[in-house]
Amino acid sequence: MSDLPNIVFAAAQNWPGGVALVGGERSLTFRQFADMVGGTAAELTNRGVRPGHRVAIVMENDWRYCLLIGSLISVGAIACPLSTRLPGVGLKAQIGDIATDFFIDSDTRIAADDIGQVGTIDLHDVIAENDASNFEAPVPAAIRTDLPATMIFTSGSASRPKAVMHSYGNHYYSALGSNDNIPVGPGDRWLLSLPLYHVGGLAILFRCLLGGGTVVLPNSSESLAAVVENHRITHLSVVSTQLRKLIEEAEGRDISCLMAVLAGGSAISSNLVDECRRRDLPLYTSYGNTEGASQITTMPMGISINRFKTSGRALNHREICIGDNNEILIKGKTLGLGYVRDRAVEDFTDSDGWFHTGDLGRLDSNGFLSVLGRQDNMFVSGGENIQPEEIERLICEMPDIIEAVVVPKPDEQYGFRPVAFVRSEKGVVLNANEIMNALRRVLPGFKIPVRILPWPEKMSASSMKTDRKVLMRLAEKNRETRSGD
Repeated sequence: MSDLPNIVFAAAQNWPGGVALVGGERSLTFRQFADMVGGTAAELTNRGVRPGHRVAIVMENDWRYCLLIGSLISVGAIACPLSTRLPGVGLKAQIGDIATDFFIDSDTRIAADDIGQVGTIDLHDVIAENDASNFEAPVPAAIRTDLPATMIFTSGSASRPKAVMHSYGNHYYSALGSNDNIPVGPGDRWLLSLPLYHVGGLAILFRCLLGGGTVVLPNSSESLAAVVENHRITHLSVVSTQLRKLIEEAEGRDISCLMAVLAGGSAISSNLVDECRRRDLPLYTSYGNTEGASQITTMPMGISINRFKTSGRALNHREICIGDNNEILIKGKTLGLGYVRDRAVEDFTDSDGWFHTGDLGRLDSNGFLSVLGRQDNMFVSGGENIQPEEIERLICEMPDIIEAVVVPKPDEQYGFRPVAFVRSEKGVVLNANEIMNALRRVLPGFKIPVRILPWPEKMSASSMKTDRKVLMRLAEKNRETRSGD
């Protein structure tokens, strides 16, 4: 296997005085960041971290988190970012699932006695802030392409989250292909608006280090539009809920600094795409997953508006095809090494090297991908297959609708019947009859939801993906009269 440049130290050579990170009161040049990575790598080594060791991290986004990622990769250890949304019991389970060697927790959410033989590292002791360049750091100028670098858990939207092992090359080529399509360079500022335990957040760090852009860590007390305006953000990664918030908050704000808004995480509704185009937001729709190290397809620059209803074309270093039953298959240099089972890594590709995503889609003659839904979400009602995403897209094309999720509800006669949860614009009263009448004009009767229910107040609008299992339980409990009857 060939070697690739260590992007932390390559960036320090290419743009020593350029700004690498901005967060709170902290601002680091690429040279300063590299020096601190070197010093922190030495501190980690002093505490027993060795190449191949798995180091779990539980932190909110922070400049020190970025530093740890760079330092662990430079040591040859494996960074394992874990979700801050998990309770202590859930974190303990994931730490056991991936056979963690060390654990770094910013707010001591798990007691050392609760995680057995796993070594704990104090975050504040290991971060080398002062005179970091004086350390004789074990930092390589080049890193092996296939060197295991990270373990990231999938969202678990359809099943229990799985830990994906990525190589250094997976992240490097993911960033390289992204930067080929959406250039990022010195003077550009990419907001770290996604968590670093999500592959989309980690990808921002790699893209900026590779291209010379600045990673900006937002102030949580400010609205998204305010952060964009105040920090003159040029590049922004969002899921659909964040994109909707940006549009809602943009009134009276100058966000003309934006050069690229990369939207992923879930399908972006036609209404939302149209609203972005009306406001001249530089939208790039995309499709990706954890296994593929973030983006797989993305909208190219200078494409007509009609194409924005798709998820774009395959980026460099990726391949995509449609397999049996319209399943999306992917492979290429960004595809991870496999799923982690204790100390083992199990290959997840077929005999031809393709990963079967479980997503359904179609490619047009120009290679543009339209994502149709998940195989796991499909259910049978009275012998007929129902793909919930088809109904959801039609609901979201109606005026004043922000989000819709269709789930199966058990039914004695048909097996399952569809129920829709719908979130409307603030102040707009949901009219179930209007929605159902509109659907009847374009869908057969078995696909018409038997109930249209308002979006649950307690369901978070900030999650990366909606938890369908929660909505299925709510639909089963609901005993109201059928909407439209």
